[in-house]
Amino acid sequence: MVDIDYGAIVKKSWAITKRQKWLWIYGLVLAVFGGSGGGGGGSNFNLSSGSSKTIKELPKEVPKQMAQVLGETTNLITQWFAHIPPATWITVILVLAAVVLLGIFSAMVIRSWAKAALITALSHANETEVVTLSQSSRSSMQKILPLILFGILAGLLILGIMIGSTTVAGLGYLLFMRTPILKIIWIILAVIAVFLTVICTAAIMAAGTVYGERLIVLENMSPIAALKRGFGLGKNQFIPTLVMGIINSAISCSVGCLSLVGIALILGIPGFILVLPSIMNRQFPPLFNIFGLGTLVILYFYINYLITAILTVFTYSNWNLLFKEVIRQEKNEK
Repeated sequence: MVDIDYGAIVKKSWAITKRQKWLWIYGLVLAVFGGSGGGGGGSNFNLSSGSSKTIKELPKEVPKQMAQVLGETTNLITQWFAHIPPATWITVILVLAAVVLLGIFSAMVIRSWAKAALITALSHANETEVVTLSQSSRSSMQKILPLILFGILAGLLILGIMIGSTTVAGLGYLLFMRTPILKIIWIILAVIAVFLTVICTAAIMAAGTVYGERLIVLENMSPIAALKRGFGLGKNQFIPTLVMGIINSAISCSVGCLSLVGIALILGIPGFILVLPSIMNRQFPPLFNIFGLGTLVILYFYINYLITAILTVFTYSNWNLLFKEVIRQEKNEK
C-alpha cells in the first residue's frame, strides 16, 4: 500500500481549481449530465394521503348533465384510441424508444467528452503547463468511445457477478429445499454472502473506475486493459482510494450543503418579501413580483450548478493527483 499525503493533494487541488477557472465549464457539463456526485429526487406526491376525503365521502349523486358530459368525453377518447391502427402505435413506440436511446447515448457521449477533457486539462495544469479549453477539448475527442466502452464493460462485470451470486444462491436453495433446517441456514448464509459480494464488488469497481478512466485518458490504455489494470489498482490500493473518497465526500457535502443553505436564506428573504403582501391581502401576486420570484429561482439553480461544477473540478483533481502518486510509487517499488 502506498503512502499518500492527502493534505498536500487537497491543497494543490484547491489551488488548481481556484487558478484554472475555465475548467469550471467541464465541471458544469458533468454536473448537468451526471458525471459529478449530484443527485436529485423529486417531491413524493401521494394521492391517498394528499386528500382528506375518500371515495366514500364524495357525493353519491352526480348531476345528470355532468355525468352525461363525462360519459360522452370518455366515449370519444375511447373511440379515438380504438380507431388508431396498430401499425401507428408500433411506429409511435419505436420513435419514442429511438428518441430515448438517442438521448441516453448523447448524454453518454457528452459526459465522456467532459470527463476526458477535464482529466487531461487537470493533468496538464498539475504539471504547470499552459493548456486551453480548445486544446483539451480536441484531445479528448478520441477518448469518448473508449470511456463509453469502459463504462459498459464495468457495468456488465458487476451485473454478471450479481447474476452469478444469485444463481448460486438459488441452486443451493433448490438443493436444500427438502430439508427445512438446512434450507433456513442456507437462506441466511446466502443472503449474507450475496450482500457482501455485491457490496465489495461494487466498492472495488468504484475504486477501479477512478483508475481505469485515467488509464484510458492519460496512459492510452484500451478499455479491456484499463478494466483489468484499474480493477487491480482498486483492489491493491483500496484503503488509500477509500480515504480519498471519504475526504471528497466530506468536503463536497459540507461545502455544498452549507453553501446551498446560505444561498437559500439569502435568496429566500427577498422572495418572502415579494410574496408577503399577496399572502396578507389574499390576492394573486402582481406581474413584477412573479418575475422577481422567477429570477430568484433561476438564480438559485444557477448558483447551485456553479457550486457543483467547482466541487466537481476539485474532486477530479484530487483523483488525478492520487492516481499519479499511486502510479509513481508503484513504479519506484519495481
